[in-house]
Amino acid sequence: MNVSILVNDDSSTKLSAVVTKLRTAGVVVKQVQNALGTVTGSVPYDRVAKVRAIPGVEAVHEERGFSLAPPHSDLQ
Repeated sequence: MNVSILVNDDSSTKLSAVVTKLRTAGVVVKQVQNALGTVTGSVPYDRVAKVRAIPGVEAVHEERGFSLAPPHSDLQ
């Protein structure tokens, strides 16, 4: 599943260390936003709890998907 991970302010100066721990926990890191202290990537669902337990991780937000019916569909 795709996730956005927020690193707490105390750990933002050690963001690279947190990213290393995320990778070790199974996160496939797509992007690191140093100024925001966030990391985006993907992780298997069964490892999300492990990611949340990493010191320095403030929150893990799961991406929610949706789809729209085509414009001329009967569902519109």
